Amino acid sequence: MKPHRSTSSLDETIPRWLGAVEEGLKQLGSAAGQGSEKLSEASAYVLLGGGKRLRALLTLALARDLSRGAVSDALALRPALAIEALHAASLVHDDLPALDNDDLRRGKPSCHKAFGEATAILVGDLLLGAALANLEAPELSLAQQARLSSSLSKAWVELCVGQQLDLDAPREEPLRERMIALKTGALFGAALECGAVCASMTDDLVDSFKDWGVKLGVLFQRLDDVDDGERAQSERAAAQAEGREMLAALSRIVGRELPLTHEVAARALKIA
Repeated sequence: MKPHRSTSSLDETIPRWLGAVEEGLKQLGSAAGQGSEKLSEASAYVLLGGGKRLRALLTLALARDLSRGAVSDALALRPALAIEALHAASLVHDDLPALDNDDLRRGKPSCHKAFGEATAILVGDLLLGAALANLEAPELSLAQQARLSSSLSKAWVELCVGQQLDLDAPREEPLRERMIALKTGALFGAALECGAVCASMTDDLVDSFKDWGVKLGVLFQRLDDVDDGERAQSERAAAQAEGREMLAALSRIVGRELPLTHEVAARALKIA
């Protein structure tokens, strides 16, 4: 059964959150690229190039749900922006000729096609540093900053390992699932982990939400692969059935409904 919506409807909250994320990314990119007009332009090109901002929304939603609104959006926005910056950095590197060699990203020239390979490499590196620096804020306690920084650093390491496994072209399904868990699941896991940290959950609960987020990311990627024609259409129903079981289990992690997180995750899995 789908959780009852909170008083603050997601239909009203998401546009506000998305606006805050876009404005925050604009400021983050501008600050990160100071001193080089080209890096600033390339950073903005990458950060503001579109996307559903699912990872940021998951962080914001879980922090709101777990704290029952006690945690401010400004606090949760810090790691939410950092996660989006890491995601953007990973896409810049992923598109490079030495890796996936993609000339287009969301219908526009990839960063290396628009600004050159050298600048694209630097933009990816720059956004990694900018993401971690964004966690240094008075809204977050020193303990939260340390845990969030550790979470995102580990997620970046896992992204790199996942990218290498992708380059190795695993054929066996268990290896492919592990690659997806690292390359896509890592940031989804980090998004849930960061939301739980912002809400000051215990370590056990933080880890449980992280694990749930990794599984969400794997299902998200499987469905994306179906849409891209890399998997059979018959896998869509199986993945979404698994997703419904996951959504039903979400409330059991902490013993109560998490309606905002549930709806963002359902949208990620395209489950009505």
